[in-house]
Amino acid sequence: MRPAAALAGAVAAAALLCVAAYSDEILVQVHEPSKVAYTYITLSPLYHGGIFDSFLDHVRMVLTEPEDACVPLEDSLAVKDSVALIVRGNCAFWEKCVHAQAAGARAVIVYDNNADNIDEWIDMNLESETASPPITIPTLFALGRDGTKIASAIRERAARGRPYSVVSLPMNSSQALLRYPPWSLWI
Repeated sequence: MRPAAALAGAVAAAALLCVAAYSDEILVQVHEPSKVAYTYITLSPLYHGGIFDSFLDHVRMVLTEPEDACVPLEDSLAVKDSVALIVRGNCAFWEKCVHAQAAGARAVIVYDNNADNIDEWIDMNLESETASPPITIPTLFALGRDGTKIASAIRERAARGRPYSVVSLPMNSSQALLRYPPWSLWI
């Protein structure tokens, strides 16, 4: 094989590995608050986290305290039986997920800490398939603009005594009408 052809093959293989780091697009329907009600695309990492063994219908999604979930959560009662919405940054994805799992979360959605991100998917590498404890709950990654908008709406709602969003996941892909949330279309 010629060196140029070998290099092209290696580049193509590397690109395939980057894309293959996620196994599936998972759709998440936000029902409440109404200002962010939409079907969002998230990605499920290929090599870690649990699988959805049931449909989570109209469950609470809460922000963790602290929001980056880099230490054991202060609000484990709020997180128990909910979907934990966690901002990316300050520690490994595995740490975030293990803290949410220990608090009783049913699933985790980590969103990018870049609020302007509307199209760059980050590889949620939980670097340790052999780490203890293993992550057994579903883990998803959301774009920064989506996560930031949802988190902001949850904070606004918390000021009125309802510190959560209501979501259903995973959704059937036939229910998604648009590829991106409305605010991403005119940016």
